[in-house]
Amino acid sequence: MVARQFAWEAPLADAITEKILDRWFSASPAYAKYTLRSAIRRMGSYPASANLEVLVEALGREELRGTALESIGKLHDPTLLPALEQLLANPGDSEWLDAVEAVTNYMSDEAAEVLLAVATGAGSLEARSACLAGLAAIRDFQDARSHFATRRASRQTRDGAITDLVGMLEDENAEVRIQAIRALATFESVESIPRLIRMLPDADEVTAKALRETLDRLNGIAPEEEQ
Repeated sequence: MVARQFAWEAPLADAITEKILDRWFSASPAYAKYTLRSAIRRMGSYPASANLEVLVEALGREELRGTALESIGKLHDPTLLPALEQLLANPGDSEWLDAVEAVTNYMSDEAAEVLLAVATGAGSLEARSACLAGLAAIRDFQDARSHFATRRASRQTRDGAITDLVGMLEDENAEVRIQAIRALATFESVESIPRLIRMLPDADEVTAKALRETLDRLNGIAPEEEQ
């Protein structure tokens, strides 16, 4: 009943969590285990309420270890990695694979170093394979993050350049206008097609030629699919 109450009353949840831990964590009576697990599980969803000392101690208690690992895997607090590494030194523990998953969920270089160290010293193929799978997941995540960060930066650079080029279409110097038109083709700026078409009726012969060449090129580009 207490666990259900503090799960729903958000403004009081932190205080209730603290009360639960103060009252039952040290003694850990059997009837309070479910409530304790609920309090520890809540730490993973609400970092502000997380008591790192409690989480580390919970790792050493079999009845709370799984729940603590679940929360630690969500918090990604680097100060908890040494405790996880210590737990991973004993592959025979029932929640060993859960500990590997918790470390993997950090998706950081520090977590990768922990898994690599454990894999190097692993005494079984199963343990080594679990660590290597975690390393592969971290690598794939970081590669994807790097790819999209690079793509976002490239998109921002492109959009800024196109904005400048569209502004140059109004330049008094014909050569500047022509080079801007050609550059829009280089950037494959299909979004500029309506603007270029509107320029055709009033364009001189040289500018009109550049406009037609650019429009022909842009019209041949397939619309970019939403990513």
